[in-house]
Amino acid sequence: MENKSHLSYEQYSKIIIAKIHRPMIIAITGISGVGKSTFAQVLSHSMHYSNCIVCADDFLKIEYRGVNCFRNNSDEILRPDMFDWETLRKTILDLSSCESVYTPHYKRGYGWVNDNLINSADVVIVDGLFLDSEECNQVIDFDMYILMMSTDDLIRKFRMKRDDYYRQNSDSFSRSKEETELEIKNCILSNKLYNRSKSIDNVFKVFIYDKHCISEIE
Repeated sequence: MENKSHLSYEQYSKIIIAKIHRPMIIAITGISGVGKSTFAQVLSHSMHYSNCIVCADDFLKIEYRGVNCFRNNSDEILRPDMFDWETLRKTILDLSSCESVYTPHYKRGYGWVNDNLINSADVVIVDGLFLDSEECNQVIDFDMYILMMSTDDLIRKFRMKRDDYYRQNSDSFSRSKEETELEIKNCILSNKLYNRSKSIDNVFKVFIYDKHCISEIE
């Protein structure tokens, strides 16, 4: 594999936008904390097509959701079968058919809410875990995949920095540093264990360096 020169999120978004047509469904996936949501926002704001962002992690099945936290059992390793891919598929189809959709949403540091309105658009950007898994790809066909990767050490750094921010700025964020360390360990293990689909194409693999610089991998 050959690494290209490092690019900012803004620079790389322009490369992706040049490959976009409409209508289109784009998957941005990778390990928790790698920068999926940040890149999705940059891509959305840079695009001249109407677009919307759907967070696939919001489709965690009800039985696994926590109260003031994402999950009710953070010791359990996340798996693709914990997500409701069929409801995500229907949401994407509705958005692509000019319908606005209300979805559940996990607001980090506050818990789950049910009033998240997403408006229809020409391009639907889906960011989240396991979008390249066999379970997801048996249900949903994406036109483009952006697979974001990094080292375990950088993921640990990104996640710890993010949780430190919410510990300082959200009264309802109750995760301790020790719990964050366990969550990071489980996320790294989960990312290595799940079965990735072998049938997908149009995949752009990118490596994330410190300060969220991107290098595309060939």
